Amino acid sequence: MRGSEWFRVAEVDARDVDSGAYQLPESWEAVIVHDVYEAEFLDEVVKRLDRHDPPFVTTWFPKEFRAFFYGVNLTNIDPDPGHYFRESSTVNRQINALFSPAESPIDRIPAILSELNGRRPIGVAPGRHLGEEYMFGTIRGHGEGGYIPPHFDARPLPDHLRSMVTNEVSSYVLMLGRPEGGGGLEVFRRMRPRQVADATTLDGETSGVESVTIELPVGSLITFDSSTFLHQVRPVQGTSTRWTLCSFMAPMQSGGDIVCWG
Repeated sequence: MRGSEWFRVAEVDARDVDSGAYQLPESWEAVIVHDVYEAEFLDEVVKRLDRHDPPFVTTWFPKEFRAFFYGVNLTNIDPDPGHYFRESSTVNRQINALFSPAESPIDRIPAILSELNGRRPIGVAPGRHLGEEYMFGTIRGHGEGGYIPPHFDARPLPDHLRSMVTNEVSSYVLMLGRPEGGGGLEVFRRMRPRQVADATTLDGETSGVESVTIELPVGSLITFDSSTFLHQVRPVQGTSTRWTLCSFMAPMQSGGDIVCWG
């Protein structure tokens, strides 16, 4: 267990999760799963991402963040999700192709998260109409100096998701490619009530607030309650892009399943 007394971070190996041969502490705020994918394999994945292969649709963070999404950012398109759902099946197929011949993260990550959540079923959130589904996740690239300021994640933003899931929104981050320096996930000892339902909240007031910074190794995944804990991505140092695969998830209001969306 690492982190701090207020943000306890448990660590397990993916192979132990796969076999069920692991034991989490009774209480934790975050779990890191190591070796979800081998670093050598992800080196090849990153080379493809650097040359925009597959040709994912790209959306951008605000210019000063020096960062972008491969995929569509729901925050940028609400309240009209038409473009999002037209692209979602393509993005999901491209994620499969990017990781081939290894097991796709669309299958691998839900299996791991399901095991960590008492084997509750986890899958991609269904869309508004028959045959639609949300993106499993988005791939995020942060260039030199790229960052995300302190924020709480959405609970959740689109009306359709609000109608399906609870406010218990958490997230995962899979590290695909580390930068030369910086780019750590910093979590602050500042929380908002879980019952609050609102959009992503940017809030830069962190003066004097205790924090924990987590440097994820390549191939490792962290999951935590990102809608409750204020957090940020620290500025990237060097010319290597920080590449991550990220998604949000929450329990359905009925049925007990957990669904993901990016």
